[in-house]
Amino acid sequence: MRVRLPLAILLALGSPALPALASDVVVIVLHPGSARLALVDSYLSRLDGLEVRRVQADSGLVPARLEGARLVVIEHSIRTRWCTEAKDAIRSALEGGLRLAFWQIDAPAGWDDGYLPGSLVLGDADGARVRAADSCHPLVRDLGDPLPEGSLADAALSHDGSWKDLLASESGAHFLVRTVGKGEVAVLQVRDAISGNYEWATHVAANVLAWALGRPSPGGDPGAALHIEAESFEGPWRLRQNIAGYLGWGARTREDGAPAGATIETAFRIEKEGLHDIWVRAYEGLGEDRRFAVAAGGRTFRPTHAARETGRFTWQLAGECDLAAGQHRLRILDAGSGHEAVDAVRIAPAGTHDPNALWRRPAVLGSEEEGRRAVLGSLLAAEEAARKEKHATGTPEEARRELQRLLALDPWPERTPLGTVLHGSIVREGVKVERVSFESRPGFVVTANAYVPTAGKPPYPAVVSPVGHWPGAKGEGLVQARSLALARAGFIALAYDPAGQGERAVSGNGHDAYFAGVPAGRSNLTYMVWDTIRAIDYLASREDVDPERIACTGASGGGLNTLYAACLDERIRAAVPVVYVCRFREFLETGIWHCPCNHVPGVAARFDHGDLLGMIAPRALLVIAATEDNLFPVAGARAAFEDARAIYRNLGVPERLAYHEAPGGHDYGREMRIAMVDFLRRQIGEGSARDEPDFALLGAEDPALEVFPEGLLAAGRKTMEGENRAAVARALAGAPGWTRQALREWLGWASIPAGELVPREGLLAGGRRWLVRSAGGQGPDLPLVTIESANEGAPWVLVVDSSAGIRGSFDSGVPAALVDAGLSVALADLRGSGDLRLEEHVLATDAILLGTSAAALGARDVARALAALARSGIPKGAPVHLYARGASGGLAVLLAAAALEHPGQVVLDTHLESIEDRWKMIAPSASLALPRFAFRGDLASVRALLALPAEWGGTDGTPDRPPLSVERAARMIAGAK
Repeated sequence: MRVRLPLAILLALGSPALPALASDVVVIVLHPGSARLALVDSYLSRLDGLEVRRVQADSGLVPARLEGARLVVIEHSIRTRWCTEAKDAIRSALEGGLRLAFWQIDAPAGWDDGYLPGSLVLGDADGARVRAADSCHPLVRDLGDPLPEGSLADAALSHDGSWKDLLASESGAHFLVRTVGKGEVAVLQVRDAISGNYEWATHVAANVLAWALGRPSPGGDPGAALHIEAESFEGPWRLRQNIAGYLGWGARTREDGAPAGATIETAFRIEKEGLHDIWVRAYEGLGEDRRFAVAAGGRTFRPTHAARETGRFTWQLAGECDLAAGQHRLRILDAGSGHEAVDAVRIAPAGTHDPNALWRRPAVLGSEEEGRRAVLGSLLAAEEAARKEKHATGTPEEARRELQRLLALDPWPERTPLGTVLHGSIVREGVKVERVSFESRPGFVVTANAYVPTAGKPPYPAVVSPVGHWPGAKGEGLVQARSLALARAGFIALAYDPAGQGERAVSGNGHDAYFAGVPAGRSNLTYMVWDTIRAIDYLASREDVDPERIACTGASGGGLNTLYAACLDERIRAAVPVVYVCRFREFLETGIWHCPCNHVPGVAARFDHGDLLGMIAPRALLVIAATEDNLFPVAGARAAFEDARAIYRNLGVPERLAYHEAPGGHDYGREMRIAMVDFLRRQIGEGSARDEPDFALLGAEDPALEVFPEGLLAAGRKTMEGENRAAVARALAGAPGWTRQALREWLGWASIPAGELVPREGLLAGGRRWLVRSAGGQGPDLPLVTIESANEGAPWVLVVDSSAGIRGSFDSGVPAALVDAGLSVALADLRGSGDLRLEEHVLATDAILLGTSAAALGARDVARALAALARSGIPKGAPVHLYARGASGGLAVLLAAAALEHPGQVVLDTHLESIEDRWKMIAPSASLALPRFAFRGDLASVRALLALPAEWGGTDGTPDRPPLSVERAARMIAGAK
């Protein structure tokens, strides 16, 4: 089993044409925080006559550091800022025949300093965003004449195939070669790198260096495959990054902006004729018809991705065809009525490449789907147990104060000056559209459009319109349409860009900034709701607005914002949340990826949506749902509405509550807008209306809508990530430190978790299969395998692999290495790993919503497995040592061992020194976000609770501390007293 990085790129620059020198010099330049270059050390150490120098890049490159080098390997992240000062040094070295190699690990979504999906980008010195031609890295581009724009796939296949070892990997690879000065520069991209698969990563890195140095390849030639990312296609489909679970640089989507039946296409080249398989990766499901057809080699294949319940990206085989050597066209033809999203195409010799092969191997215990259902069931059981406590006694004001605390808005932030600026306006469709900015917090700029009626007499009623996760933000067509409809109906409508979208799409404002704030109890709603409250402040300050008649409406994330803001700000006289309201049970049952914005830490342990709706009473409320909304199922909307209706009836105002159900999917379409405008006119406006005029909409990035000329906030503004990190640092500075009792309370252990081993039939590699069963809703049955050493009295070790699970541990030889060291071994799958695999983001965010964390659930599972082993008598009374692989598994083991005062050795191959280390990681795991953890202390005080010293490996953010090897771990455990 494998886990993917959100995004990974390997850029290698070199040329096979240059002869190898007797004494090559490799200069490895490390950016602080890099980790992966350590993977190539084993290969470099085997090359005779090779001198290796290491240089830190934080102070920039200077010519002296490059003197005498024939190859330079540079690892950097998107945050690197030494690009500009390095250019002169590199240009000078290229005149001497230098070869370059870049190893770049891209940051996940939200770490976008200078990064735009679909291009090779490195942030420049002043932080401006740079878009390069898709055939050229900007550093390379600036060293010589620009290359013509073109497809990397074309350039890749024009080569003689020397790279087939690389191309054969699970990634696709493209590269091109150019000359700069006397040196030669080649750019290689390898995509879809696999996090934690060090053998694969080392194989790729070794091949890169072997080719660049003119040395023999270290071996491996399973064949070649052509991999084409959808970003290389041309045509009317939109290039998008923010599709949940996308695997490449940017999917191409056919949506409302492209006509039905629209086609995208690109060129590709086949070097050797023969029968080829055509594989396609695309998003499938969520209730929509997303079919499309692939055409290549003169054939159009049957449509793929027809299922409507999948809800994720999948590889599917379109078909096979004979392809002659030479150039071909590849086309994607729209075949469905829904929102197609194509991510990549892979063309390979027939029968040689199956992207799904790794997922078809038989599971060690049970099936993956059974495990997924078991993990979801444990979340639902926790929600059901919490629901019994949700309707606790207390006044509405006490409930509102509790919600304010959960949103990390208690006490309220200071209402600092708004600093409102009117940047200009136009009149269109009979409506004046103003470009406005204000500061919701000092330095936290909000960009907005105010739609003002040109008819009627002020003061007008007003509507705040927070935007959901629509790619066009305030300029999205759906947002323009409802704003124009409201203004034509006599309302001033204010639509603003959410943090991380539209003109506020700057580094640090991405939605994944959420995870940085969780240790201090913050969430994205901490900022989203306050933005809406300050937007109301802005509207109330306008002379043409009646402050007693203000409403709020939005869809999806905008509906989320509307609901929570209306609970807390009674100036919202009418609220219309759209395609968001859904009882938490139905929300959790979907088991799909939701934006972390939806997951307020602990809110589901205290309230349900019916409670939140009731908190708005007796003010006016209209709930709008969609019959085919798979993100927020209509059954959950109906149940929440019924709960709220009882509250409105008890208050004697049932007429102020309404419900509208529209056909279709997750949207804010015409029927919904008509219902909303009619409701608001009757509640805070004048008259009613059951129709909507047609509007001519502008493009999302039309200058008439953008507040700033460049369409983006200037660099240096405050961001959610920056505010979150500061909040965590403040919390840690005042924290008393963890005690064992406090840790058990944080973990939710009313008592020590217990478990019992239940045997399963069948043997596995000389071992026995078990289930760890527990009562009382402590979690799902855990798969466990034991392998007893032939040595009498051999120590026992419990192995937890947070990414690969039991099956992956066997694949990588971990049990064999431990048994060879004289140990008896037990291996367990925790929730989220192995046979209990649930997408990490889903498990982590849903756990936080319920007031716990994936790490806390994993710690409970570790404790259950230890208790079950002890109760079985298998270890014969001796302590069971603990060995964790992976950062999230290591955190779960650390928490469990500290809470139990575990007497055995604790060995972690990867760990965090501090909860703040998560920000240093290349691909930070959602499982490492610990809600409200910082108020008690950091991980140092947790480690201090261990009875015995623990052995630590490196962290993903520390280049000189690679993960602990299995052999070293085995020696330490075997030698433990």
